[in-house]
Amino acid sequence: MNPLKERTATTKAIKTLFISSVLLLGFMAVSLSLSQTALATAQGPPEGNPSEDRPTPQCPDETDRFVQGQCEADPVLVCPPNAPEDAAGDCISPETKPKELTCPDRPGVEKRGDKCIESNTPAFRCPGGTRENAQGQCVVQSGPNAGQIKDKEPTCAPGQGGPGGALVGTGANAKCEKDVTAEGTQKCPSGTKEIEGQCHVVVAKIPECPSDEFDLIDPDLCQTRPGRGNA
Repeated sequence: MNPLKERTATTKAIKTLFISSVLLLGFMAVSLSLSQTALATAQGPPEGNPSEDRPTPQCPDETDRFVQGQCEADPVLVCPPNAPEDAAGDCISPETKPKELTCPDRPGVEKRGDKCIESNTPAFRCPGGTRENAQGQCVVQSGPNAGQIKDKEPTCAPGQGGPGGALVGTGANAKCEKDVTAEGTQKCPSGTKEIEGQCHVVVAKIPECPSDEFDLIDPDLCQTRPGRGNA
């Protein structure tokens, strides 16, 4: 055999073996790297590592955080089962309350039981048989008491300058009161919503975990263990 050809064949064989070895080593290195990455992902981040805030594959899809070995999620607010949510986002209970009387919103008007009462200051006039002098005093004009001073008397009569209504009390404490219930309106009380003429109680939404895999720890936290429910 020609020595030159023999050396050429040997050289080619060495080159082929070298290239094959390099490719094999590269493949093994890539495979080892992928295996280590998969193992680290499956085990999850170590406790105390900043990456704890990232959900791991074992946590439910609804997980928001991974903290100290626990999968955490934020609760959502939902209406209770017996109080469906309306278009405005309110939870409407089947419980109803009667409408309440709302009195006119003006000075002197107040609600007393099932009535609206308006109180006004009466007019004060000199009583009969007297005349008011320049000092504003009521002086008796005739009889055995002529010249005596008498107190003015309160009056509610509109014809005598009064505001109308019934006189209640005496002296400086006197008031003219009248029933203005007819001017009031019937409205649903606070905490209710009128629906088809009835005042339905509006109830507050309650916290609920995003899935059954979580436990509601408190109103602001849902929690579960990694891998729970995946067995």
